[in-house]
Amino acid sequence: MSFSSKIQGWQDSFKWTYLLGDSAIGIKQKDYSEETAREIDTTIREMIDNAYTQAKSILEERAKDVEAGVQLLLERETITPDDFPALEPVGNTEVS
Repeated sequence: MSFSSKIQGWQDSFKWTYLLGDSAIGIKQKDYSEETAREIDTTIREMIDNAYTQAKSILEERAKDVEAGVQLLLERETITPDDFPALEPVGNTEVS
């Protein structure tokens, strides 16, 4: 399930009514159970862990490109995909 479909599912299910508890605007009474809060926390944690694992894997696989990009940035300060083709997206860019 993609990140956007998970978010859409939450919006449909919970209508995003102060799911985060205390807000900067004021304290609102929770309108969801502790079980729901745990499910949300668990799902968010899984999404973060998956994104981290995927990002780390991409960086490890493309370590030579990263190093070449660093060297180019040290020389020029700004680069474009024309200057450095490794900036072009490769494969699936969706977070799972």
